[in-house]
Amino acid sequence: MADGLVDVHNPLIFDLNKGLLKFPLDFPEPFNATEEQYSLNANDPEFSFVSSEFLAGNLASGFIYNPSVLPTSYDEERFFKIVSTHASASSSFNLGASNIEEGSEVVTLDGRTLVNGVDYEIDYLFGELSLKGDAANLTPDSKIGVTYSFSPFFGGGNTSLMGLNLGYDLGRDSKMATTWLYQTEAIVGEKAKLGEEPSKNLVGNLNLQHTMRPYFLTHVANFLARHNTERESTVQFSGEVALSLPNPNTKGKVFLEDFEGVDASDIISLSRIAWSWSSPPHLGISTGDSRNFYAANRVDHVRWFLPKERS
Repeated sequence: MADGLVDVHNPLIFDLNKGLLKFPLDFPEPFNATEEQYSLNANDPEFSFVSSEFLAGNLASGFIYNPSVLPTSYDEERFFKIVSTHASASSSFNLGASNIEEGSEVVTLDGRTLVNGVDYEIDYLFGELSLKGDAANLTPDSKIGVTYSFSPFFGGGNTSLMGLNLGYDLGRDSKMATTWLYQTEAIVGEKAKLGEEPSKNLVGNLNLQHTMRPYFLTHVANFLARHNTERESTVQFSGEVALSLPNPNTKGKVFLEDFEGVDASDIISLSRIAWSWSSPPHLGISTGDSRNFYAANRVDHVRWFLPKERS
């Protein structure tokens, strides 16, 4: 009896390993068949095509099987909705970060450390990790761990600044003061790019100040001013020494270009809906070639093959 559910354990209908819902090979147009074909494949003596108003009212009339019709136009005709729920283990993961530092990742599977290029492949620019080989055969109990370092596209390095100021009186007439500043700029990872080098700088100074009170200067000032004053004259000496110890690149080397993420490639989809008939070649009358290249004249039918192993 029809229960509205597809028999998931029937290998002629479902291929669970490949995730395929299959229609019988002798049923090439399941949404545009005749009443006899539906009755034959229903495998139900009580099946009635006439009473199946939904089925009879939503036949596509060959619209979706016409190779000249684009997939974007399918919703202009009748439609069928296939609803499925499933669970499966994925061998590809998005790490949720980009611009990952090359070689910084550590991938473990059930406590075993995986080897890059052998057990997995990683896209450092976009943070995509794909398991391969035996590591790709996951189970619901598999535990995967990934640790890595990444550099944000904007900023990411830490800058630290420390300062020290000391002052000391060497007596009534002498003072000493010193100021020191230490600054560091770090980067994420080990590769120093041009213009983003890790650096450190130490800057300091020493200041000395001494005041002298020579008695003869007071007499000279009184003589020139023709007035005796009780305020003594002073002479003040001060000196300063500064020091700067910069290190513009603590790594000692710089990378002009590390060529990460420069791979330009196009992804060719293996989905059936992503492929369509090509346009017929233009021959023209002047060529003297009277052949035509209509789809119907090229091939009787097309069956889609989804390879199990993808590279």
